[in-house]
Amino acid sequence: MRFAAVLVFIVECVLSHTPGDRSGRQSETLAKLSGVDEGLLRRLAHVFLFLVLGVLTGAGFGWIGIGAAAVWAVVDEATKPLVPGRHFSWIDVGLNLVGVAVGVGLWLVLR
Repeated sequence: MRFAAVLVFIVECVLSHTPGDRSGRQSETLAKLSGVDEGLLRRLAHVFLFLVLGVLTGAGFGWIGIGAAAVWAVVDEATKPLVPGRHFSWIDVGLNLVGVAVGVGLWLVLR
């Protein structure tokens, strides 16, 4: 589980810190392929990715990992202004934290 948690963290870092123009094209393509509104798709991605991270960090590292996932939920957004075309969003911080919380809930139920 630890390897999977670290892998998901790395994937999140790459996706989150992709320049805005390229990230926008990727989201647009996925929205067209899935038939889901692009804005909704981007919001759901925050919750889903951090949910997976919450489950995996809980399973692999316990409460320390969950704490790290919650910190990353904030730091992830705080570092976005350093990436061209990206910006900080309190809404996205909230979505990230919701994802971690739901992931922790699932981890607690499944363990």
